[in-house]
Amino acid sequence: MFEVYGRVARTGVPERFETYVTALKMWFAVSVYSPRRDHFVAVFDMITERKRAEAALRESRELLRAVVEGTSDVVYVKDLAGRYLLFNGAASRAVGKRPDEVLGKDDTFLFPIDEARVLMQADRAVMAAGEVVTCEESVTTASGEISTFLTTKGPVFDDHGNVSGVFDISRDITERKRAEEERERRREKLMHAQKMESVGRLAGGVAHDFNNMLGVILGHTELALSKVDPAQPIRSHLEEIEGVQFSQKPFSIRDLAIGVRRALERRPGAPSDRSEDHGD
Repeated sequence: MFEVYGRVARTGVPERFETYVTALKMWFAVSVYSPRRDHFVAVFDMITERKRAEAALRESRELLRAVVEGTSDVVYVKDLAGRYLLFNGAASRAVGKRPDEVLGKDDTFLFPIDEARVLMQADRAVMAAGEVVTCEESVTTASGEISTFLTTKGPVFDDHGNVSGVFDISRDITERKRAEEERERRREKLMHAQKMESVGRLAGGVAHDFNNMLGVILGHTELALSKVDPAQPIRSHLEEIEGVQFSQKPFSIRDLAIGVRRALERRPGAPSDRSEDHGD
C-alpha cells in the first residue's frame, strides 16, 4: 500500500486498488492521486458487501458448474438465434464434439439438416410460448445411430424479464425404449398364446360333441339300412348318407383349432409369427 502512495507522489499518476484490512475485517477500494509533487491523497471506499456478493456469486457459479459437468444428462443453453452458449461434457460425449468446437454454432453444425430443423423449430416454439415443456427427441449421436432423449427445455430470461434464449436438459432413454418395446412384444405374444390355448380347449369340446353327433347319425343310418328293403326309394338316401360318413375322416380338434387360429391371425394387429401347425 505505501509503495503505491510513494509511486503516485513521485510520478503524479493516479492509481486505484482494492485491499483487505484484517484488523477491521473489511474490504476497501483505495483511489490515490497526487495534488502536487511529492504529495498524495488516498480516498477509501468501503466495498465489503460488494466483495461478499462477488464471493457468493463465484461460489454459486462453481456449484452450478460442478452440477452441470457432473451430471450424465445432456445440458446446454442457446441464444435467441439458436447458437450454443453452454455445452456440458455429457453433450460433448453424445455428439463427439468438444465444447469449444460447438460454442457459437447452431444445430446444423451437429446434426443432419432435417434433424437440425426439427430441433431448432422446437426451441423457437418454447421461446415463443415462454413455458417449460418435456418431450422426446430423436437425434443422430456420435455412434451414428439414432438415439431417443427425454428432454426438458424452457426459456432463459434476461435481467429485464425478456426471453434471451433456451435451456435444455436431456436424458438418453434409447435402451429404456427398446426394453419397453421388447416387453410389449412379449406381452402381445403371451396374449396370443393364451388366446390359442382357449381356442384349443373350445375346439376340443366342440369337436367331441360334433363327433358324438356324427356317431349317432352313422349308427342310426346303419340300423335303418338293415331294416329297409332294397327296393324302397329311401334306401338310396340312406346309402348316400352312409357313403359320405365313411368317405370323410372324423372331425378333429386340429381341424377346428387351425381354422379359428387362421381367422385370428388375419385380424389387424394380430402377432405375425407363423409357426408350423402340429397335429393332436
